Amino acid sequence: MVGFVTAFRNEEVGFVGGLLVVNQLGRPLEFHATTPVRPTRAHEILYGPTLSSFVMGERIAGTLIDHVKSNLSAVLTDVPEIAAGLPESRMHPIVVSSEQAGHSPQVSVTSIDQLRLSGWLFETVARRPIDGYREALEAMRIEDWQEPFERIREALDEAQRSVRAATPRRVGEAA
Repeated sequence: MVGFVTAFRNEEVGFVGGLLVVNQLGRPLEFHATTPVRPTRAHEILYGPTLSSFVMGERIAGTLIDHVKSNLSAVLTDVPEIAAGLPESRMHPIVVSSEQAGHSPQVSVTSIDQLRLSGWLFETVARRPIDGYREALEAMRIEDWQEPFERIREALDEAQRSVRAATPRRVGEAA
């Protein structure tokens, strides 16, 4: 089983993230999402340029990974800041991107290990060589490795729409 974790900043509510665990066929087994995380001005000052990687990596992805009940063979992300923001003690996500997208590594670490499979680039911190994940990744019957991240984002967007729809409005306030 493989986990897909992503996070992004929503200007209205703050940072949100989700994690989808799928079987070899790409079918969902677990889904976890965070409530919005809105850093304070003090956080922005103290964390400076590392704020995004801290919030998306340690706070969001770390929490989501901790709540997974399945035994994961790998965790993938499409957000390099997630991999950069997780402490060494946690399972480090593999950053996946399409080679056609002209991707250049953005993870701020000293060493990156890479693996190429069927037009996709997988990158990780060299703490555990990427070849250790090759078997698990090759066993997956997934052709478009970005598609699970799209499902997560759509589910998070739907959750936000549901929350907005359930929030009472004042008389005369636009929906």
